[in-house]
Amino acid sequence: MQVSTMLTHLLQTRDALKQDSETYNKLIGELVADAQKRSTAKRVAGGKRSTLS
Repeated sequence: MQVSTMLTHLLQTRDALKQDSETYNKLIGELVADAQKRSTAKRVAGGKRSTLS
């Protein structure tokens, strides 16, 4: 394998991993935000079931 081919492969792999990381971090952020909304809604409703779904 030539050095340039190997370098290209490594750079493409790095870019793919970076994109995956950004996607997963965004997803985790959305899950946390949704959980916080649900938790706040429960407290506001006095522990009763929220109308949020």
